[in-house]
This record gives sequence, C-alpha cells and structure tokens, in this order.
Amino acid sequence: MALGQSAEDQRAAEETEFPGLRLVATRHVDQRLTLLGIRLAYVERDVRLGTTGKYFCGGLSLDRAVAGADPVGTALARLPYESVRKLGLRYVILCGGAKSGERGIGGIPVPPLNLLMLNVGVDALTPRLEGLTLHELYHMVELRFDAFRDADWDQQFTGYLGDYAAADPSTEAKPGFLNWYAQTFPHEDRAELFSALLLRPDDVAARIRATNDAVLRRKVLYMDQKSRNLLGLKLAPLGL
Repeated sequence: MALGQSAEDQRAAEETEFPGLRLVATRHVDQRLTLLGIRLAYVERDVRLGTTGKYFCGGLSLDRAVAGADPVGTALARLPYESVRKLGLRYVILCGGAKSGERGIGGIPVPPLNLLMLNVGVDALTPRLEGLTLHELYHMVELRFDAFRDADWDQQFTGYLGDYAAADPSTEAKPGFLNWYAQTFPHEDRAELFSALLLRPDDVAARIRATNDAVLRRKVLYMDQKSRNLLGLKLAPLGL
C-alpha cells in the first residue's frame, strides 16, 4: 500500500493495475456518475503501465484531479444510464499527460479492466475536455463490443491519411470530415463524430445542411445506427 492510500484506494489500484492509485472523493464528482457506479481516480506520481511500460500516466495533485473531474463527469453524464451500464465502465483515471510510447495521446481504454485513462492536461486542463472524454469513451465502446474493425465502414468511406504525423491541425477538414484529426484513421473519424453528436448535434446538422455534405451526412446516419446497435443510444439530430 502506497503512503496515505486508503483500503478503498488500494482495492481500486489492484483492480485497475495502477500502482499508487487514489480515488477522487464522491463529493467532488457529478452525482450521476456515482449512481452509475463509476469512480474517478488519479495518481500523484508518474507511472508506466503494462508489462512493457508502453503506456504513461502523469501524476496530478488532488486539486488538479478535482478540477478535471467536473468536465469529465459532465461528459459521461450525457449518456443514458442504460448505455453506460452496457459498457461496464467502472473507473476513469485522470492523468497529467498520457503517452503511448513517446506519442502523446488523449487517453486509452482498457475494457478488460473496465477503465478509461484520460489526459486532463499537464500544466492546465486539456481544452475541450468534455469532447476528449467522449472521444476516448467511444474507442472503449468499439473495443468492448468487438466493433473496432468495421468492414462496412471501410467499404463506404475512404480518404484517410493512415498516419497521425501526416495530419496538420492548421488545415481545414476535407469534405466528409468534421476536422483534421478525423482524417487520420477510420476509428478516429468515428470517435470524433460520436463526441460531436453528443456535445453539439445542432452544429453538426447545420454544417451538413450549409455545405450539402452528403458523405458527412451518411457518416452521421451510419454512426446513429451503430450507436443504437451497440449502446441503445440515438445520435442523429432530428430531421437530418
């Protein structure tokens, strides 16, 4: 047991395989998450995870963890109870920076351990943290339900860069894509759509109508059907 860890912290550390894990007190967390049985947690010191140490989670102070808990909790609470119950998420671990190898990442889902690791920022809260939370959550959805490889999607939608390094944040998205990051890989495109359709569905619909983007519309309808199948969750804006 790490210094200052409670018995409850220690249990969570064992279940998540995160050494030194500390739980954020429920008084600091959206009550809806508590009702869903989801606990937020953090580490005070940097840790490397897994047998090879591939994944990195940066340490946070309690104050920083509490600050990150608010937008993360708000994002997760956007999903209906039944959808979250199906997903089986139990822990969301907040990190002051996250990496896969040496590449910075927004987070990593680990379905076998029922956890989602999130990068809430190193020196300040990650911008658009609600959106990032939902993006990473969708990766967990596809991994949980063995829907990450989607042959139907790949057949219908193309034009991906196939390389994170090739994406340029300063460029406008091509037709059929919400933003530059969606152009990297199909699974990133779907995660960006999932996040946007939960956070700002009217904006997505308005963009499709303004640009008459038939490909983006088809992607939204595809995501709506896939989300209904996996989570029982409607995504498409009314009238699209």
